[in-house]
Amino acid sequence: MMKFKVVDTALHCGEDPWDLWGAAAFCAGPGFAGSYHVADSSDRVLNALKNNVPLVTSGDVGRELGPGLYLSAMPQIWVSRAGGKWAFLKGLSPEAMNRLLDALANHHHFQQKNYLTSWEIQSAKDLIDRVRRGFYQDPCALIRLVDQPYNIRFWTPGFLRPLGIEPSPPPRKVLVHFAGKFAKFDNCPYDEILPLHADPELAGAFVPNGFSTMGQLVIWKNAAIIAAYDDGPVTE
Repeated sequence: MMKFKVVDTALHCGEDPWDLWGAAAFCAGPGFAGSYHVADSSDRVLNALKNNVPLVTSGDVGRELGPGLYLSAMPQIWVSRAGGKWAFLKGLSPEAMNRLLDALANHHHFQQKNYLTSWEIQSAKDLIDRVRRGFYQDPCALIRLVDQPYNIRFWTPGFLRPLGIEPSPPPRKVLVHFAGKFAKFDNCPYDEILPLHADPELAGAFVPNGFSTMGQLVIWKNAAIIAAYDDGPVTE
């Protein structure tokens, strides 16, 4: 079993927040922490929490840290998990789609020295060309350009509106305040975290920012949540 540290919000929230949570959360007050869930609809999330719908069945099932409600103190990084922002792709005219594909093909990340390998650049160009030729029935195949190593945020108003394309409504942030004990891991050992759900002392688990991880926290016990609020759209 991989070793982990137990972080108790009642004891540790006075410590340096970055050293403690590593962008997975932040100390929000005496004895409790806060973090953000990113969703297309904050109402759906807030209603589920209000009605005490079990997090392990209503949250993100099968993610890196197992089932539950996923949070991060850096919500901009996790907008890819809200799929509604891609709705604009389904209604584009052929002319608008070509403008989008041209903008993607000429994105500065492909010209930036040492940002991408030649293989990565060619792979992206091939993808764009296949979408242009109608090889994919669903243009959402382009979404892979958002992730590593490309990191092209082409759903944002700043990218789309200069092309004459109206973006979809942005994802929402749900600010969650919580308390309890959480298992802190250095990476995401999915198979080793799942048995911890049976531990009556633990409310969830998290990993801080690291060489191969992005800070994120999962809550699997509803009782750990103190309050939740809509905190507006995720901005660029």
